Amino acid sequence: MRNTTSAVLAMALALLVAGCSGGSSGKPKDDQSTGSAHEAVMKEMVGLLNEFADVLDKAKDKASAEKAKDELKELGEKFKKVGERAKKLGEPGKEEEDALQKKYMPEMMKAQRRVGDAAAKLGKNPEAAAIVGPAMVEFQKTMGEAMPTPKGEK
Repeated sequence: MRNTTSAVLAMALALLVAGCSGGSSGKPKDDQSTGSAHEAVMKEMVGLLNEFADVLDKAKDKASAEKAKDELKELGEKFKKVGERAKKLGEPGKEEEDALQKKYMPEMMKAQRRVGDAAAKLGKNPEAAAIVGPAMVEFQKTMGEAMPTPKGEK
């Protein structure tokens, strides 16, 4: 369970930072730290990771784990939609990339810690973990497919 969670988190962080705030091909907007389309995507991605932690936190027994499994499918669909938006946007300019990283990296790290803590807690509950674990693997796959390919990995 812990390896799956670590893989999900590592992929999310790498793809979000590189895919949504990496590169230098786009033109920066006048208001780079508030209101840009890239910022909206990054903010939504952080929110989705926090939702992921919330879903994992709820899985305490068989019934709640079954519900969490279903919620992970829905969350995967949300990631797909945001990933499509991120792909359409392309990469922001270097200045916007720097602004996004400065603003959202602390939030991303906090969300990552929340997911890690929730997964560790879930891992201590074998009944719930057995139900949610396969859904987490599927969620990881969906998230990976949804995210833009980081620059240099095409």
